[in-house]
Amino acid sequence: MKLYNAPHSPYAARVRTQIYAKGINDIEILPPPGFGTPAFKEINTTGKIPALEVDDMVIPESMVIMEYIEQVFPEKALRPSDAKARAVVNLMARFPDVYIQPALFPLFREVMQKTGDQEALKNNIANLKTQLKLLDDLMGQYNWGTQTDVDFADCALAPTVFWAVLVPGMFGESDILKDTPRVQSWWERCKANPVIGKVITEMDEGFKAFMARFQK
Repeated sequence: MKLYNAPHSPYAARVRTQIYAKGINDIEILPPPGFGTPAFKEINTTGKIPALEVDDMVIPESMVIMEYIEQVFPEKALRPSDAKARAVVNLMARFPDVYIQPALFPLFREVMQKTGDQEALKNNIANLKTQLKLLDDLMGQYNWGTQTDVDFADCALAPTVFWAVLVPGMFGESDILKDTPRVQSWWERCKANPVIGKVITEMDEGFKAFMARFQK
């Protein structure tokens, strides 16, 4: 198997986190050949990363890839067998794509385009804080986020929270998690975890390399 990915992509990072957490050695992690080119689209029709090449097929979309990996490599399951507990993990794994990423996209655009629209920036950061507060409330409601072992939701959520902390900081919002104590406590545990800490380092280095290309 081959995983085509980019170090700074939160979608690719969640799959790498899962691979590392499960101790899988049978998946080769590679940069995409000719990303953004017709050549890569011949490999992956969507043209996006991550993409998992398995024998004669390619699986796109990070959550679909994670579901596949979880089934093919059942050892060290990252989701509980209890139906209710599994539903909670699935909810938390779904949260970044439905709530946090849409709030982050306008901030990403501002990083790249530098429009200088301070009113829009203020509103977008406020929206991100609203989504993080919702996550904090859900953590409390379902008593999730205090576990020490990495689970399926940690894999999906941590790379997005990395960006949710980093990007506002680029605009002077240095402590985006100050009003979300559960999220903040969970994030500190994530950073201290060897598996997630490794991925965070990869994302940070990948982002710096990505930005360096635009500063030449």
